[in-house]
Amino acid sequence: MIKEAEDRENKRVRTVDDYLQLRRETFAAQASISFLSFGLELPEEVLLHPVMKNLTLASMDILCIINVSFKFGKTCKLTDIFVFQDMHSYPIELSRGIAFHNIITSIIHEHHLDVPAAMKWLEEFGRQRVAAFLNGIKELPSWGPEIDGRVRQYIDDIGYLVRGTDAWCYESERYWGGKGKEVQTTRMVTIWPGTTREGLLTKGELKAAIAM
Repeated sequence: MIKEAEDRENKRVRTVDDYLQLRRETFAAQASISFLSFGLELPEEVLLHPVMKNLTLASMDILCIINVSFKFGKTCKLTDIFVFQDMHSYPIELSRGIAFHNIITSIIHEHHLDVPAAMKWLEEFGRQRVAAFLNGIKELPSWGPEIDGRVRQYIDDIGYLVRGTDAWCYESERYWGGKGKEVQTTRMVTIWPGTTREGLLTKGELKAAIAM
């Protein structure tokens, strides 16, 4: 969290890989998923199996990022896959002038893309991570009927965590205020600049930031 605060203070934009490594920690995704194994008594060989580690990592990335598409001053349609933390928070962070520590900004800078193209890049990345999670389930070996049943419950709970986080982002009013359910239903969102005061972007600055 200190590193994230320093990034925003210094307006540092990390590479995509560097950002992801830090984001997995600041989002506490690993800690949240670890709670799901409590009481299941899964053997260490299960939790440390390469396939299990890979699908768990994919679920962490799904929790942290994925895709949304929007444009300055316009109402635009969101994609139909999950829209998570960085995507929900990007409009707010952009309007406040603190979007430096966000996967979308990292994509824009590293791949020299505008915002719509960065969203397309992120959408494809998100689909790949979803596929990695689902394919990982198919590739898991068997540890016997009893353990396999507990493994299935663990994986189902990870899926519920991902889906529940998506629902929470709309229902908590943290990102969309009282319009969360409307955004979830219509898949439409409008980005507006913040008020003009220190630390926030003016309308012109916000438009320039989106066009970069």
